[in-house]
Amino acid sequence: MHSNQTIFSKEACEKKLNELMELVEQIEQQWEFKTNKETQSHHWSVNDIYKKEGA
Repeated sequence: MHSNQTIFSKEACEKKLNELMELVEQIEQQWEFKTNKETQSHHWSVNDIYKKEGA
């Protein structure tokens, strides 16, 4: 069976993986900052209403 996949060197894969992991870390930090900032906003009260009603 023949595939058209390109084969990368181990070093290239590790470099790309590290770049992706750093990017994910940045996104997670931004997301935490954003959600922490919005904790006091009115959007969260809607979630509380659903929880009280057993949704």
